[in-house]
Amino acid sequence: MRTTSSFAETRQQVELAQRVSQQDDAAWLQELQQGGGGGGPLAAGKPGLKLVAGLDISFFPATEGGGSSSGSASGCADGPSAAAAGRACISGSGSDSKGPACQAGSAAASSAALTAAAPAGDRAVAALAVLGYPDLQLLHLEVMELRLAVPYQPGLLGFREVPAYLELLRRAAARGVRPQLLLVDGFGVLHPRRCGSASHLGVLSGLPTVGVAKHLLRVEGLLPERAVRAAVAASGAAGEPGAAAAGAAYDACEPDAAAGEPQQLAGDSDSRGSRASSWLPLAGAGGEVLGAAVCAAGGSSRPIYVSVGHRISLPTAVEVVRRCCRHRVPEPIRQADQHSRAEVQRRLQQAEPQQQAEPQQPPAAAAAAGVSGRTGHTAA
Repeated sequence: MRTTSSFAETRQQVELAQRVSQQDDAAWLQELQQGGGGGGPLAAGKPGLKLVAGLDISFFPATEGGGSSSGSASGCADGPSAAAAGRACISGSGSDSKGPACQAGSAAASSAALTAAAPAGDRAVAALAVLGYPDLQLLHLEVMELRLAVPYQPGLLGFREVPAYLELLRRAAARGVRPQLLLVDGFGVLHPRRCGSASHLGVLSGLPTVGVAKHLLRVEGLLPERAVRAAVAASGAAGEPGAAAAGAAYDACEPDAAAGEPQQLAGDSDSRGSRASSWLPLAGAGGEVLGAAVCAAGGSSRPIYVSVGHRISLPTAVEVVRRCCRHRVPEPIRQADQHSRAEVQRRLQQAEPQQQAEPQQPPAAAAAAGVSGRTGHTAA
């Protein structure tokens, strides 16, 4: 049963979706396109894109009572109040800023929202991994422990996670690190209300964002994931006979569904194989293309699902994701996932001897502890 809060969040999603741009309007990307040349707008060796970041959250194991046994776990405001905190990170009047999110003037509002005492929820670690492009070397890492007060609800993940992502971006910006493009473990416009967590973050931060997911949401008009995987498996490389088979497999699952023909990335000449250069458009009701199924890593038969978050086109989003993949998942997201998981394990191991040697910290002291985490790791 849906609550009043979820209805309010749904309305906010619709409003945010109206502000999403699916155009390559970032200054660095426009400069690349105006410069012309082969190899696509994100080809290695071209100027423009220098810093690409991945964001992810890892969770602590559930404990009795629904909360963590650690006294330093922090509260993270979420839901409608968190949306307000997210808007506080927008400079100026709250319009879609073209600059980096969460400038110094809004730091106090963002930090207050994140450190407020919250009811028992999910204890987690959020991570921002900033990588150089095109070498994909880790340059800067932010990790932060928090407690997510809003329970998981399908389709409303942005209200649960985006406030933490905005705080990570603010912390990185305070250290002079401002990524140009964000890859989010989640969805963009490939979403029932065209506003998944990647779009949510993009609109509130003003940064170009891309959603990358390992599984599909149920969206009106979109084929089931098993059918999409069958179509991808049948497609082979774009331009080969398998392309026609992909359309047939797509149509066979749903007679009225719009068939997606595999698309070829222009100017691609890398060595990872022909499958890495093709992608299958994912069409919803009315034939609207919402995302793409992509086998980005050479030899991978399991697609990832790429969608526009904000301020980027789908072909460009697919291209940058593909160029950031050494494995199935793009390296920026993979790094954020690995470091957030490692931090969870580190804190669990730290807590074991402390729990044996020290009494439990009072709730008031835990609330005062605020957000904790190892932050500001920048490669030398």
